[in-house]
Amino acid sequence: MKYRNECLIFISCLIFYGMFTWSFPITDPVESNYALTAKEMLLSHDFLSMRIYGEYWYDKPIFTYWMLISSYKIFGLNEFAARFPMIAASSLSVAFMYWFVWYNEKSKTMAFLSAFILATSLQFWVLSRVIVTDAFLFFFHNSALGLFYLAWKKERAIYGIIAYIALGLAVLTKGPIGFLLPMLTLFAYIFITKSWGMFKYLYAWQGILAFVFVGMPWYVYMFIHHGWDFIDSFIGLHNIARATISEHPEMNVFYYYLLVLPVALLPWTGIFIRTIYEIIKKRNLTDRNWFYLIWLVLPVAFYTCMATKYLTYSFPVLFPAAILSAYTLNEFLKRDDKKIWLWVMIPMLFLLLGIGVGNAKAIKTNEEFIYFGCAIFALWGGASILFAREQRKILCNIAVSFILGYLLLAGIILPNYAQMRTARHLAAFIPPNAIVENIGDYQTSALFYWNGEIKSVILPDEHVDTGIWSRKYLYPREKLEDFIERTKEEKEVYLIVHEYSLSKFSQMQVAKDYYPLVSSEKGTLYKKRLY
Repeated sequence: MKYRNECLIFISCLIFYGMFTWSFPITDPVESNYALTAKEMLLSHDFLSMRIYGEYWYDKPIFTYWMLISSYKIFGLNEFAARFPMIAASSLSVAFMYWFVWYNEKSKTMAFLSAFILATSLQFWVLSRVIVTDAFLFFFHNSALGLFYLAWKKERAIYGIIAYIALGLAVLTKGPIGFLLPMLTLFAYIFITKSWGMFKYLYAWQGILAFVFVGMPWYVYMFIHHGWDFIDSFIGLHNIARATISEHPEMNVFYYYLLVLPVALLPWTGIFIRTIYEIIKKRNLTDRNWFYLIWLVLPVAFYTCMATKYLTYSFPVLFPAAILSAYTLNEFLKRDDKKIWLWVMIPMLFLLLGIGVGNAKAIKTNEEFIYFGCAIFALWGGASILFAREQRKILCNIAVSFILGYLLLAGIILPNYAQMRTARHLAAFIPPNAIVENIGDYQTSALFYWNGEIKSVILPDEHVDTGIWSRKYLYPREKLEDFIERTKEEKEVYLIVHEYSLSKFSQMQVAKDYYPLVSSEKGTLYKKRLY
């Protein structure tokens, strides 16, 4: 079988990333927006226009929602179905990493090490299970860049055409940035290394036509059917405004991604730092290294210049970072020096420390088991350095240590942490056709688990934000006095009160008419008293 290794890697990653997703509820405030939008599109049989709370919204393009809807149709409306598309996209990225490095380097060892580093990097592992668009953007962004490079180096025009298809899908996933950022990267590489021959593949009419055919029809449809509302919201608010106006001003600092990247690469941070140091020290700027470094640095620099910053914006650079780190890891395997493995072990200990201690507040039970488990994995990794006779056995033992640590994180810590950010437990107690209102931070996840409408109560002393970012939030609102008047004759009335608003709610006059029905880490569900 020609692509046997790639298929084995893909299936292994599906299992690794899919473990325990059935116990991981849909969380607020991000995941629930994507999961609910796809649910509403499916139930309304409208597969082209995104909608949430019964309203059209244009936060992201269509591709991720198509994948979610397809998954719902296959697996049903549940947590696993909502997470499976991201699991599959992440698994494809790891398999593509193996294929790309093997084809470019002609080294199965380098291909495997690159894929393994990527697959087990902390941020990649986390985002493989989270319902966001970034897993798809990661795959399309990096496959486009990798295929353009191979088209140039291997003189295979077909790779350039496929790369343009990937760019079209990237635009359908994230918008204009899906085309702009890869092109900026390629142009920077061409001008820095004077690789003018690459323009032949960038200007290929077949590729440009494929890009237009794949990426543009949906945008034309949206403009025809929604007009300037779509342009103003999608381009104006969600692209231009985010680039020029900080959504979170406290995070708008120049060193933001310099802090994010080392954490994202755990437990391979030490090897990555050593790799960059060696390249600079030895001035080992080969054509290949230039491409990987530009692939790595340009997106970080680009997003640093943007006003709005998110943890996931720099996510795609883990691909070239993993390849660069694999060169150093491959050198470690050839050297008879156990001390060099401290570059892996020390970051790994920090990762296990974070798993065992940093998430302690999210755990209500089995804390001793978690600490004990992390200690065992850390000791196992440390003992492998002292007693293993072969470098490959050291790597295998270290790998087993943090894979088990990840499974501990996936099986116990993340599900418990997710319970603090979901209304699943509360929604289970709401009967059909009930009247439900929300007080405090809006809990969109309740609507994924319960079919109906939930309005947010505007309290008398509550300040209603009317700034530019208020346009992001489309959930229905209602003044407290209007809610009281509307429900005075109703019997099945429920209030979802966020945990941060419980104290304030208990002091309100309306609280006397309700009693707590059930509580969770996220808040309390109240039911109207029947006098």
